[in-house]
Amino acid sequence: PRSHNDLGAQNDTREIGITNAVILSADGATVDHAGGRWLNFLSGTNVGDLRGIAPADLPTQPFETTYASGAALAIPTTIIKQYGLFPDFFAYYEDVDPSWHLRNAGYTIVVTPGARVKHLGSATSSKNRPFFEWYAARNRIWLFRRNLQLWQKPFVLPILIVARLLLL
Repeated sequence: PRSHNDLGAQNDTREIGITNAVILSADGATVDHAGGRWLNFLSGTNVGDLRGIAPADLPTQPFETTYASGAALAIPTTIIKQYGLFPDFFAYYEDVDPSWHLRNAGYTIVVTPGARVKHLGSATSSKNRPFFEWYAARNRIWLFRRNLQLWQKPFVLPILIVARLLLL
C-alpha cells in the first residue's frame, strides 16, 4: 500500500514509508515485535509493540507504529532512491533510523498483521552481553545524533550519554 487510503482509511492520504511484518518468536508462539515504540526516550530504550501476546490476539487491520523492526520490512524503491536505505552502523538501532528519518519527512510506518515471520532474536550477539551493550549504547547515540533536530541535540545527547554510562 502507498497510502492509508489504500488500507481503507477514509480521507487519509499520508504516504506509507515502511510496511512492517509482525515478528514472532522463533517457535511462533508469541509476538516479539509488531512495530515498536520508545520505552524511555531519554535513555534511548525501545521495545516491540504487543510483545508477548499470542499471534491470534493481534489486530486484524494494519495499524500505525513508531518504528519498524528490520527483521522483516518493506520500503518502496522510490523512497530508498530518495532517502537511502540504512545508516552505516552495524547491529542495533540501524532499523530504527530509517523509520525515524522517514517519519521526520512526513511518512508513516505501518504494521501489517497478516504478514508474519519467525525470528531468532539476538543471533548477532547471542550470549555476548558486552558486544550487545557496546553496539547498543554506541548506536543509540549515533541514532539520536542523526535524527534529532539541531535545537534538541544540546539537551538530549548529554542526558543520553550520562544515562547510558550510569546503566553500564
